[in-house]
Amino acid sequence: MYMKLNRVLACMAAVILLFAGAAGVNARAEEADAGETFLSQVVGEYQPLFEGATLNSDYDHYWHDYAAAIVGGSSADDVVAYVKSTISAPGYGENATAPNFFCGFVGDVATISFGGEDGKTITYTRADGSSVTYTYAFVKESAATGTYQEYEVNMAGYLYQAQEADAGEFQYLLMFPDTPSTTFHLEFRYADTEENVENLLDGPYAYWVGSAIQTSAMTEENEDTLQNVISLFMMENLASMVNEETDAQRASLAGTWDCDFTPFPEYGNAQMFIVLSPDGNGKTYADFMGTGDLNLTAEYTFFAFDQDAEDGKDAGVYISLNPAAETVTPGNYEIAEADGKTALIFTSNEGAITYFLREE
Repeated sequence: MYMKLNRVLACMAAVILLFAGAAGVNARAEEADAGETFLSQVVGEYQPLFEGATLNSDYDHYWHDYAAAIVGGSSADDVVAYVKSTISAPGYGENATAPNFFCGFVGDVATISFGGEDGKTITYTRADGSSVTYTYAFVKESAATGTYQEYEVNMAGYLYQAQEADAGEFQYLLMFPDTPSTTFHLEFRYADTEENVENLLDGPYAYWVGSAIQTSAMTEENEDTLQNVISLFMMENLASMVNEETDAQRASLAGTWDCDFTPFPEYGNAQMFIVLSPDGNGKTYADFMGTGDLNLTAEYTFFAFDQDAEDGKDAGVYISLNPAAETVTPGNYEIAEADGKTALIFTSNEGAITYFLREE
């Protein structure tokens, strides 16, 4: 992911209705490391992604604003409330509330650490502070599967087995190909038997997919990971809900905009411009070598939402979706006058870049 945009998060009940057309849920399986080495990509300590992390009230504005950019401000609150309910089922297995999923850690686990250079030494720490550690070996490529109504659900991943015979419910581990550097989170299942870990919608672990975020993400000053994972989540699951309000919100960004390279003298005679269409389609043309030959370098969809339409400013949040590069970029935008020109200023945690409207 940099982001796997075509891969459906199992923890969205609304998306289960799309599984009929989602054969091959894992869109980047062919690019992911093989199961033998995959765990080396996830070394670190993790906590649940939702409860106690992204669902904390401190981050409600991210959920609201990113949803509003996609579905429109008037329905954002209702959409967010529904989305949150689908990933916050109170139980799983015999206590499952289908089609909603429980997305926390089972077995009273509070954190999970993937240790060693290869990530195969895994420690499960419970809420009471006790912990157990097991060493895992790759078994095979596998999948968690099930049937919801008439829809077949298939989440492809890598199956591992603990080398210790007494691992109990941690005996088998099924990792889905998410990593901190791609999707900013993990998804997995663990269980006592191979059958149970692969049985997604029936049995003692029915309607459970563990979702995790690195504990370090909770202390980032700029909340970069939190912004990325929430915006990605909303994009993956709401992109089909765009409407006339969506178009109206991004209309002011439409036009041809020339990049201001003045703050970047290291690029010499580089040139770049973007073409943003009223329907949300965007294209970037660039010549970073200064040859004068500009080529199409990216195509994407963009969304925008002005959180305060009464403040007299044309400014708010934006999200861009580049399916080819599999990237979602959240940030802020502002349209203002600068040097006698209309300027479009994009700001993200990586910095700011200014474009001037081309008068045609």
